[in-house]
Amino acid sequence: IRAWTGADGAPRDFELRRLGVEVKTSAANEPQIVPIHGERQLDDSGLYALTLVHLSFEILRDAGESLPQAVTSLRELAEGRSEAGLLEDRLLQSGYIDDHVDLYRRTGYALRRTSHFRVRE
Repeated sequence: IRAWTGADGAPRDFELRRLGVEVKTSAANEPQIVPIHGERQLDDSGLYALTLVHLSFEILRDAGESLPQAVTSLRELAEGRSEAGLLEDRLLQSGYIDDHVDLYRRTGYALRRTSHFRVRE
């Protein structure tokens, strides 16, 4: 949770101890294109290593893991830890509001494929 910096508007999604991870998701059919929204997302300056992770999902109706289910799982992992409050702050910064759960409940996701790329010069 401490590594999740994308919610703060940082150039990369996760950064901790000079290691960076930029995550891109897609549900498109093949070929999948990974859009980069600015060169800073893949700038490894000041980092020991930077990885681009691409997650390919299948979008399902009334099946798979929904966004509220994923948030509940994260909250359970953070429960009783100092990061629990930080998680709530980051969820709000990302636009996730519990009052909107019904908007997300019926849409589920199933992971098709995960790809990792080491970003280098």
